Amino acid sequence: MLFNQINTTGAPVSDPIEANCLDRFFNRSNLDPPLLLDLIKSNLGHTEGAVGVASLMKVAMCMYHRGITANMQFTSLNPKTEA
Repeated sequence: MLFNQINTTGAPVSDPIEANCLDRFFNRSNLDPPLLLDLIKSNLGHTEGAVGVASLMKVAMCMYHRGITANMQFTSLNPKTEA
């Protein structure tokens, strides 16, 4: 399992670009385990300058609980996301 905390804008154009870039960066194939992306914005909203600290705290909690929190209001993957 590969987990990455990201800070996307939630925009239909830029989010698939970021996800696909991460997929290529980690040189992944269809045989690899899923690339799990998580963001703090769906849980806390726009945290502005505190996004780094909030993201670090969320990753620490995910590691402590050995799981990833659900992203609120997520209904479906953007069809432009290839990853």
